[in-house]
Amino acid sequence: MGQVGQTCKDFSNGYTFSDKLDTEDLPPILNRIMQLHDDVVSRDKMLIGTLNIVSGLIGAASGTPDMPSGVYGLYDGRKVYAPLYNILFANAGSSKGDLNFCRQLAKPLKDEMRREYEGKKMEYERLMAAYEAKRKQKDKGDRGEPPVEPVFRTPFVPGNSSSSAVYRAIDANGGWGLMFETEADTVSAMISSDYGNYSDLMRKAFHHETISMNRVSEKLHIDVDSPRLSVMLTCTPGQLQPLFPNWENGLGSRFFFYQFPEEEPHFNNVFARNTRPLDEEYHKMGESLLKLYHALEERKGRPVQFVMSSNQQESFLASFQEMLKDQYEMLGSEYKAFVYRLALGGFRYAMVLSTLRRLATMTDLGGIFQPEESAMVCDDRDFATAMTIVETLANHTARVYTRLAKETENPFADKGIKLTPEEIKIYRRLPDAEFKASDYIAIAKEQNVSRTSAYRLINLFCNAYGIITPTRRGYYRKTAAGNDDASKSGGTKAKHGGTEAQSSGTEPQSGGTENESN
Repeated sequence: MGQVGQTCKDFSNGYTFSDKLDTEDLPPILNRIMQLHDDVVSRDKMLIGTLNIVSGLIGAASGTPDMPSGVYGLYDGRKVYAPLYNILFANAGSSKGDLNFCRQLAKPLKDEMRREYEGKKMEYERLMAAYEAKRKQKDKGDRGEPPVEPVFRTPFVPGNSSSSAVYRAIDANGGWGLMFETEADTVSAMISSDYGNYSDLMRKAFHHETISMNRVSEKLHIDVDSPRLSVMLTCTPGQLQPLFPNWENGLGSRFFFYQFPEEEPHFNNVFARNTRPLDEEYHKMGESLLKLYHALEERKGRPVQFVMSSNQQESFLASFQEMLKDQYEMLGSEYKAFVYRLALGGFRYAMVLSTLRRLATMTDLGGIFQPEESAMVCDDRDFATAMTIVETLANHTARVYTRLAKETENPFADKGIKLTPEEIKIYRRLPDAEFKASDYIAIAKEQNVSRTSAYRLINLFCNAYGIITPTRRGYYRKTAAGNDDASKSGGTKAKHGGTEAQSSGTEPQSGGTENESN
């Protein structure tokens, strides 16, 4: 799939999914989205965005610390919840911004939380005023404990927050949150900074592992069991690499990718929709999701277990075993983590779809779940829909993996230094310990690089890239990849690959022999 993904531009087969779904088999909310959008890619992206928001809301309603309310499933012996991690990417001007309409799905809950906070804030200020008034009285007596200021809560966790703020937001909600950003560089800028790096939190939250934070100076301790965070990002292809400089820490394999196809430029008919605005349509759907949130919240301490039928389990295992075998043969063992997490994604999509179907049965007389109900069996229609979606996302994820894996062969890609394949080979052949200029010339010669070109290249390594440092006359040492001090070692860092490199003018020295250079 990865090899096909590098060349295939036809998205009509394995690269779209809404054209393979029977609209009548979908839960009503998704059926409505299919009606609102005309083309297959628009339907795909809006369905992905909607399911992402719903996945966060299903895991949202907070119960007891040990038994969060909502829907959960047993997967590989562990409790898992619904939240999904998605990235949609495309070139500029491809209407990625339409995904903002999906934020309207959570707006009714956001508004309700704000009203609740404002009411508690007013009551707090009233109680605090009374508390302070007692302090001014001559007969103070026992004023008791001061009132506790309410914590501000909102469904959305801003991506441009410091790591401390992200922890606080999730903790304030009782362990859940929705991160929904239409500019991925907002997130990449934060996780690459010292004060905003919440990559560790995102990796742990995907698997509901406990997240903790201590701030001694602030007397703050946060400890969240079973965090439930959904993440939705959109970006351009060029914004992917800064998000995932390499695959080693596992953050990239937790996301399910979808790439918009390149299309011939055309101007959309901006007057085609003359009925209700899309933001109002999605807000209306959000009002029904608010009912779902409250129905799950009412089951505090009594979550509903999502289960697949025995036939669905057999089909699920066979499908992902086949996917693992195919992808292992084409992309190697490093891709296994992606397949394992795609399988978990398939389980979560089926959970979200089944819960949405239950929402359609809710009436004023009966809720989504019966009081005595403790389990929800996956509908065959929802299982088929989930597998169709994940098979498509697997194709897109393979495309991203093959592309970024190739780019990150460059050990300095995260610093914006673009080395040619020839330069990478020579750099990697150099010893980690101190080496002489003559050792470098010998290695370059083995790569069929002339003496003149070799001196020009080491000049770039030292002065333009800052990845090699002169230690003494005629001797050098590698600068560690990713070290911020690398650029200070010899001169001005320069871009390579079409852009002329700038050098400080310092010539590498070789034991007193005059160097040749271009």
